[in-house]
Amino acid sequence: FVLNTRVKPHEYMIDWTPSEQIHGIAPLDVVDCAPLDIVLLELLDRVKFDQTDKFYIYNKEFDIRLIEQSLSNERLDAFGLYDYEFSPNSELEAFCQLLTARSTCLMLEYSAFAAVPTSKGGYKWHKLTSACDQIGFDYSALSAHAAASDCLLAAAVYRHLHGDFK
Repeated sequence: FVLNTRVKPHEYMIDWTPSEQIHGIAPLDVVDCAPLDIVLLELLDRVKFDQTDKFYIYNKEFDIRLIEQSLSNERLDAFGLYDYEFSPNSELEAFCQLLTARSTCLMLEYSAFAAVPTSKGGYKWHKLTSACDQIGFDYSALSAHAAASDCLLAAAVYRHLHGDFK
């Protein structure tokens, strides 16, 4: 199951040129889209997660930080990082806790696999498209930074590292 949708930022801006240049998504592309809390609730409605599920996220730290920021902007403190008082949706809070606890950063796994050392120690982080280039996955027919396309690219990296899905 892939929920392939765009999300309208809580603080909708007319101009976000740097992000638009990276992702190819303009403000008008999301003007009629749902905010993150609604999209996550739709996901929860479609898929039931349990304590055995495992998630692979390419660049987990970045994605979870953005989810945290977006949920805090929506005044849903699902990660317990802010001090204001309100009652978050319990299903959404449980999902966010599950996602944080049960996810693995596929980018870090790939970085260890590629083993390109950095001057600071550790290994170089590779963009998702760079990792796919290195493993020989042809994504020329896909749109990078689109949800469904990024899922397919991440799946290719996962399969390269772990074999088929279990």
